[in-house]
Amino acid sequence: MQNLYPYGCLSKRKSQQSKPKVNYKITDSFISVNQYLLIHELITYKTVANSTRREFSKRFRQALNEAGHKETQLLELGGIFEVSGQAVRKWLNAEAIPNSSRAPDVALKLGVRRAWLLDGEPPMRSIQLEVREKSANYSGSSSTENFSISGEEYRLLSNYRKLPVNLQKVIDSLLKGINTEKKSEK
Repeated sequence: MQNLYPYGCLSKRKSQQSKPKVNYKITDSFISVNQYLLIHELITYKTVANSTRREFSKRFRQALNEAGHKETQLLELGGIFEVSGQAVRKWLNAEAIPNSSRAPDVALKLGVRRAWLLDGEPPMRSIQLEVREKSANYSGSSSTENFSISGEEYRLLSNYRKLPVNLQKVIDSLLKGINTEKKSEK
C-alpha cells in the first residue's frame, strides 16, 4: 500500500514536509472517492474565489475611475472607505473583497449599487426619482420609479451638487435657455 504524496512521489523529501501542496496525483487506487472529491472541490472553490475577486477588482476600478478617483492614491482612498491603504491595494489587485458589512458603504461612496459592485448585477447605478404626471385624465398622480444613469451623468450630477446654490441656478437657467432654443429650431 502506497501513500498519497504530492505529484506522485513515493516518499516525502524534507523540503516538501513543510509545504502543503494542493495538486495531488493518485499513485495508487487506495485513495477514497470522498477524499478525491474533497480535493477537487477545494481546487474548484479556489478557482471560483480567484475569478470572483478578479471580477470585483475590474468593477471597483471602473467605479473609482467614473467617480473621479485615482487608483494610485491608496491612502486617500483608504480614508474615503475608512480602511487602510493596504486594504484598498488588495481590492485593486484582486487579492481581497470588502467584507459584507463594509461593502454597502464602499458602494454608497462610489455611487454604485452594492449588487453591481460585488456580483456584477446590472444596472450599475440606480437613482430613485419621484415622477409626477399631470394630464386631463389624471388629477396629478405621482409614482416612484427607478432610473439608471451612465458614469458620465453620475459625474456631472455629483459635480453639480458640489457647486454653490447660486452657480447651480446659473447652470439651470443656461440649460433652460439651450432647451428653449432647441425647441424653437424645430
